[in-house]
Amino acid sequence: MSGFSIWHLAPIMPILLGIIGVAANRGDKRLTRWFFFLRVIAVFIIGVAMAALIDEENDTALGVTMAYIAAAWILIPYWAVERLRDMGITKKYWAVLTAVPVIGVFYTLYLLCAGDDGKDRVAS
Repeated sequence: MSGFSIWHLAPIMPILLGIIGVAANRGDKRLTRWFFFLRVIAVFIIGVAMAALIDEENDTALGVTMAYIAAAWILIPYWAVERLRDMGITKKYWAVLTAVPVIGVFYTLYLLCAGDDGKDRVAS
């Protein structure tokens, strides 16, 4: 029972993937509420469709699903950085909160509902 296992890292894996997503966003683009909503909904719909198609006996489908979940944990914080810029928040690492289990759901809902900073912009 003593010893370290890879499963000890499982709770922090979403946060590490979120940090990768935030660090990868080096641009200065902004993302409006509507386009952020569409992207998050697209990730959700694709995830639900994949969950419905998973065959419990097929390890390949499970592997593809795990890769999709990891990609979602990178993409949503990546897009959250652009949404934070639209809101006028310059500290991009607030976007890591979208990858934290449980807290991420509520923070993503906040990003979906919060207004922008009122500056003119081009929709992404």
